[in-house]
Amino acid sequence: MYANKTGGYGGVTEPARPKSKSTNSYSYHINDRNTNKKDIVTAAVTQNGLALRYASLTLRDDDEVVKAAVTQDGSALKYASPRLQNYKEFVKGLVQIDGLALQGASFELQNNDEVVKAAVTQNGSALQYASEDLKNDKDVVTDAVTQLGSALMYASTSLQNDRKFVKGLVEINRSALHYAPKNLRNDRKFVLGLVTNNGNLLQYVLDKFKTDRGFVTAAVTQNGLALYHADKFKN
Repeated sequence: MYANKTGGYGGVTEPARPKSKSTNSYSYHINDRNTNKKDIVTAAVTQNGLALRYASLTLRDDDEVVKAAVTQDGSALKYASPRLQNYKEFVKGLVQIDGLALQGASFELQNNDEVVKAAVTQNGSALQYASEDLKNDKDVVTDAVTQLGSALMYASTSLQNDRKFVKGLVEINRSALHYAPKNLRNDRKFVLGLVTNNGNLLQYVLDKFKTDRGFVTAAVTQNGLALYHADKFKN
């Protein structure tokens, strides 16, 4: 494993470091000797996971140090060694702590359904870091949207426009309707069908439908409390 010219490795690039006045080598922002001291580095990454970027290459390959960093900030995995970024069981454990750690996983693991499902189950937003293939996987997207409705934004265009699939997602997590593509949210027949089955969805429909007597009637007939989301008809 060799460091590149900026001090990074395996695709990881270090921020520029000022040259030392006493030598021609680059110095870390903290004392070079300390960047290889496990206790000091562990204390640093426990306080701020992104401090992992300043650790020695040896400690970026230390599973305990990296776990401490990722526990504090999931995105810190991008500063770990390529070996750890591609270590399936290790990464799976990390994304179960913070799903967003998936962004620092290897491309191979971002395309591994087991790892990705673990990540999106912990944090639906992790879907944005999954491979294109898995963004088009109904099981993966369902797990993500179940955890977080806004995850629908990261699904493939094909799945976002699949009416039957989106309907199913909205039934699981009604907030997903707010993140459905505009063509579906503008489809009166499609949205009215959803509201008829769940009046509370009135909260997530476009404003033009919130003032539509037909929509409001359908919503409050199913759930009287939906009136809360129909401002025009409250008084």
